[in-house]
Amino acid sequence: MLADATILAVLLGALVPAHAAALTLEHRSPSSGNSVAVPAYWDVYGYLFNVTVGSPPQELTMLSDMTWMAPFVRSGRCLGEFNPDLCAGQEQPFFNERDSESFSNASFAQTTWPITAFAPNFTVDYGRDEVCIGHVCNSDMLMQVSNFPYPASVVPAVPFGGIFGLAPPPSKRAETSEPANYQAWQEGNMGPLVGWHTCATLDSTSSCQGGDAQLVFGSTDTSMYDTKQLQSYGIQNPEWLSDAFYPATPPLSNYWSTPLTGMWVKDDGNKSKNYAVPFEAAKGGKTTPPLAVVDEGSEGLGAPLSLNGYKYLVSKTDAKPASTAVIEKIMSQGSTGYNTDMQDWYTLSCDDLDRYPDLVYEFDGGKEYTIPRRRLGAQDLCARGTDPPVSRLGAQPPD
Repeated sequence: MLADATILAVLLGALVPAHAAALTLEHRSPSSGNSVAVPAYWDVYGYLFNVTVGSPPQELTMLSDMTWMAPFVRSGRCLGEFNPDLCAGQEQPFFNERDSESFSNASFAQTTWPITAFAPNFTVDYGRDEVCIGHVCNSDMLMQVSNFPYPASVVPAVPFGGIFGLAPPPSKRAETSEPANYQAWQEGNMGPLVGWHTCATLDSTSSCQGGDAQLVFGSTDTSMYDTKQLQSYGIQNPEWLSDAFYPATPPLSNYWSTPLTGMWVKDDGNKSKNYAVPFEAAKGGKTTPPLAVVDEGSEGLGAPLSLNGYKYLVSKTDAKPASTAVIEKIMSQGSTGYNTDMQDWYTLSCDDLDRYPDLVYEFDGGKEYTIPRRRLGAQDLCARGTDPPVSRLGAQPPD
């Protein structure tokens, strides 16, 4: 069903109840008002879509990231100077602030993240400018503006010039951590909902406007799902979750996460033991269920499994250890390293996917969701006709 390929994110998930109570969550299709639907295209890092930044507008391809906060743009800055040839080079898309009449610097202190999936010592300044998704614009968007402590030649060019964060807004207001859609909602320029729909398992991409997915900002596309079948989950962002993914002070709390109460490997109709095992998040504290984090981008690729669940899955297949070349290809995708434990990688025969197990998940005691066996592997590798055709198998565990 289409509903199985659709995710809805409620912008106010992390707001205090007094704010949330004032909002009516109306599910409606995109209109000409404060919502817009755009196609998104798959890349190794995640889904890409286009926006414009500045005045006159500069088209910029953005990476959609459900754990990133304030919008980020690659700039002509690095090493404390403005030099596009040095800092962006010929291949890297970037936003040229000098060509925008409406750009202004913001007074917030420079920020550095030592490790990210995209670049080391990820250093940003802050600025403001107009950002538009189609006809929906925000004239004074606060953005992270790259100012890396090295030239462009140090990191490979990527096919996007910015990151469009869709993380929950912080429970305690921190202006430099506010996602773009939250900023636009505050200004009355965008509705409070975000819809994400993938065409990966569908026969046609028409519902994704010809793209690999469709993003709806400010609303949802009700033709993509049955409202009677929607499942709602409360969002939790405890400090231990931030520490497990990316230790920071104060904690980032930037995850769409809900209790994971079931995780099984299902073989020939029989479920394994439940690998969603409650644990002590803090030494001496109460046991708590593990949490499932929703992320469609660079940190959310692959099927999530605990290490024990992963070992059990491997035992139920004829998986072979992956070659060095395959592992290098996987690692080239990029990862912070905080949210993927050390693991072995395996390959499966693409000819035998139909006889492998299914993966079954349960969120907060609700409906079960299944990743069918035919989706266990990376279908794109099969399609390229490797000899023999193989599909890689790996886990994405916060264990």
